[in-house]
Amino acid sequence: MTGTEERFRKLMNQGHSAAWEQDWEQAARFYRQALEVTPGHPLGLINLGLALYQMGEYQQALKYYAEAAKAAPRDPIPLERIAEILEHLGNRGKAAEAAMRAAELYARAGDIDKAVDAWGRVTRIQPEHELAHARLAAVFERQGRREQAVAEYIAVASLQQHRGEREKAMQTVRHAMQVSPGNLQARQALRMLQENRKLPKPIRPRGNTAPVQVSKSIQKDAVAQPEENPIDPVTEAQRRALELLASLLFDQGESDSGSRDVGARGLQAILQGRRTNGGQVDQARILLHISRLVELQSLGNYQEAAGELERALAAGLDHPAVYFDLGWLQYKSGRLESAIRNLKKGVTFPDFTLAANFLLGDIYHQQKRLRDAAVAYLEALKQADAQVVPSEHAADLQQLYVPIIEAQATSEDDEAHERVCSNVRELLAVDDWRDRLREARLRLPKSSPDAPPVPLAEILTAARSGHVVESLANIQRLMRQGFWRSAMDEAFWALQHAPTYLPLHTYIGDLLSQQGYIPEAITKFQVVARTHNVRGESLRAVQLLERVVQLAPLDVSVRQQLIDALIQMGEVEAAVEQYLNMAGVHYNRAELDKARSTYMEAFRIAQQYSLDNSHVVRILYRMADIDMQSLDWRRAQRVYEQIRSLTPDDAEACLRLMDLNLRLGEEAQARAEMDRFLAEQVKGGNLQGAIAFLERLMEEQEDYLPAIRRLAELYRRAGVPQKAVDMYDKLADRLLDAGDSAGAIKAIQALLKLDPPNAEEYRAFLEQLQSG
Repeated sequence: MTGTEERFRKLMNQGHSAAWEQDWEQAARFYRQALEVTPGHPLGLINLGLALYQMGEYQQALKYYAEAAKAAPRDPIPLERIAEILEHLGNRGKAAEAAMRAAELYARAGDIDKAVDAWGRVTRIQPEHELAHARLAAVFERQGRREQAVAEYIAVASLQQHRGEREKAMQTVRHAMQVSPGNLQARQALRMLQENRKLPKPIRPRGNTAPVQVSKSIQKDAVAQPEENPIDPVTEAQRRALELLASLLFDQGESDSGSRDVGARGLQAILQGRRTNGGQVDQARILLHISRLVELQSLGNYQEAAGELERALAAGLDHPAVYFDLGWLQYKSGRLESAIRNLKKGVTFPDFTLAANFLLGDIYHQQKRLRDAAVAYLEALKQADAQVVPSEHAADLQQLYVPIIEAQATSEDDEAHERVCSNVRELLAVDDWRDRLREARLRLPKSSPDAPPVPLAEILTAARSGHVVESLANIQRLMRQGFWRSAMDEAFWALQHAPTYLPLHTYIGDLLSQQGYIPEAITKFQVVARTHNVRGESLRAVQLLERVVQLAPLDVSVRQQLIDALIQMGEVEAAVEQYLNMAGVHYNRAELDKARSTYMEAFRIAQQYSLDNSHVVRILYRMADIDMQSLDWRRAQRVYEQIRSLTPDDAEACLRLMDLNLRLGEEAQARAEMDRFLAEQVKGGNLQGAIAFLERLMEEQEDYLPAIRRLAELYRRAGVPQKAVDMYDKLADRLLDAGDSAGAIKAIQALLKLDPPNAEEYRAFLEQLQSG
């Protein structure tokens, strides 16, 4: 070894010692000196980068890691660190690129586990990175990790579908079903593709929701504005639609110019992702059409504005705001049939439901389609009426409109239809429409405190839903008094006037359950829940299914219906909780295989929807518990390894993993797990945590020599000399029992450095060992 090499090695070792003591400034000094001796040495660059990172000097750390990546282009570690720093600094595009390069290098080197970790980082940083999902899917499939492979294949299919490649998405999902036949999520994904429903896109883990928060604040401001500056509901919705479209011009400026994705933030949310001529979407052309639209619409040139929006729509825009604004422009231009088609698409978005129905009513009225006009106007009034009552009553009020609107739809009385149209227009086609509605509500007959608010439509139609409102109050009063049979009679009488009014059917279910007719009540609630679901009223369907689950907690089929409904609503955390409850049912029945497969399904859902790690870890612990009970130690080992990768500071997972490694005879792996955990604790400044971990390990493995040796050293570093002496003494005894005299001598020598009170006895013992 030359003098230069010796000097470099010495400085690097000094840097390592300082790093071990958490003195990062001192470590950085030594590493800098080492690089002065041997400039550009990859090891020196990497370690200096680490020291600077620990000191919070991220830009400097990034500089040295970049130099290390150039100096050692086949080493993935600098790229991993670069990805970590860039993610910390908020540069997600470059971070994902670095992590992807690291993953490919690990894969080429045959370190698939590290490659999987790196690809996982890419999907966490950039959830819509299709190549990373595809790589993970292929690896998981080869490793036999079928559930994880399916989740990744579905992510790929979702991205293909949103890009307009539906057939490719179908092929991907069908392949996922071959990987894991009978997989529930794969079946659901295929069904959604067949029904032309959008698969949920892969999303970023919670906590990265700044764009969502911004859009919500914009929406809040837009909703609050009309109360301060009253305008009619159509103008209010038209301005909202134009605001959403105009915002794309600004959102686009925030997108990452290096990204290959069609857009970011606002634009991505309303692009179909279709390709033109086999290439990328012509994003610039779409933005040009939107720019022209905003200008033309602001000038009142509705016909040309509609043409610009039609061209943008053909190029890939797909959002209710687009359809509503186009329908409004076509209405203003006299293209009524085209306006009807687009307004019916725009009516699905809450911001436009009221205005779109009102415009449809206007168009039908112009076309002399009085019944259709009356129904559309009543739909608009239903939305408007719900805005001026307390929010807790809005859903019940809208339900009361159902029989009124159905009665109007079956009526042949054109005079009644004309009266409804005129009355609704008088209420809503004004700037102060909210005030008018509130004033009109004061003229309604006073209802019982037990009853929901009376619909304003009561004074506009001849429908007999007033009987329904009165009956609801009577039913509730009789139920409170315990007159179940009388309440049931009242409910059946009300059904004659409103046979499709679902709250009445719900009351009947309540009455059946109160009287002990549990199977009949369950059937009633399930039928009503399905009807709510068909109507798109997912929340009410879920509420009813939750009641069914309470009535029949052991019925796993009902719980599965509830889970499907919750996932459809986007309530994934609640769905996972129900999976855990369902697994608990199987567990209590001693159906361990079914319990574990249910936990696996919960795990897959939690991963697919990027739930917080705490949910995932809780599921994995339950799976590991079943594996331990089944004596499937190898599978339990893999589960604990997943827990460790998700929560590296989890002492319990490390202990269980060490125990399994020792049971399986993998002592080197057990020692590596212990050392990894201790290094993380010490590096994080948690010396007491490392000591507590070893003390607990010693309770379970009291003769485990590596743990005794490390605990003695940590006691010394923590400034507890007597405990360190005791531990070195114990270590020497165990080593002698094992026939390792040389090791015992080293232990006694380390003990004597602590200057124990009975040092002479130990010296005599040491001399005896050395002479023997």
